[in-house]
Amino acid sequence: MLDDPATVQANGGDVEPGPDMPGSIPIISYIQAGEFCEAVDLFQPGYAEDFLPIRPANAGPHVYALRVEGRSNHPVIQDGEVVIVDPDKSPDSGKFVVAKRHSDGHVTLKQLKYSEGVPYIEAANENWPDRIIKVDGDWSICGVVVGKYQPM
Repeated sequence: MLDDPATVQANGGDVEPGPDMPGSIPIISYIQAGEFCEAVDLFQPGYAEDFLPIRPANAGPHVYALRVEGRSNHPVIQDGEVVIVDPDKSPDSGKFVVAKRHSDGHVTLKQLKYSEGVPYIEAANENWPDRIIKVDGDWSICGVVVGKYQPM
C-alpha cells in the first residue's frame, strides 16, 4: 500500500493509496480446520502457518484460510490456491465448504448440494473417484469458502 504522498507524486499522481486492510487472515492446515469445528477460541498464538495480507470485505471475525492440495475440485479450485473460509457463514446449497468426518477426523473441501432435502458434498472434478459423499450425522460443516487467492 502506498501511504507516502511523495511516492504518489513520484508516480505522476495517477496512483493513490489503497484502502486500509482490516487485518490479515491466518493460513492453517486441514487438520486445524477440523479442530475448528469444535473450537471455542479459534486462534491460539502461533496457530497459523502463514498469513494472507488481504481480508475480503465479506469476511467475518473468525475467517481463516487453507492451502489447497490436490485436484478434487479442478478446474474450479486449483492445487496450490488458498481458499478463504468463514465458519460463521450459512452453508447454503452450491457453496464450497470445509467438511469434517468425525469418525476418523478426515477434513475435505467440496461443494455442498441437496437432493430431495438430503445434503451431500461433491467434488467439482467430474473424474474424481468417490465424487459424492452423503453428509450424515458423522459429518460437520466447518466453514464456507468466501474467496480464493492465488499465491505468486
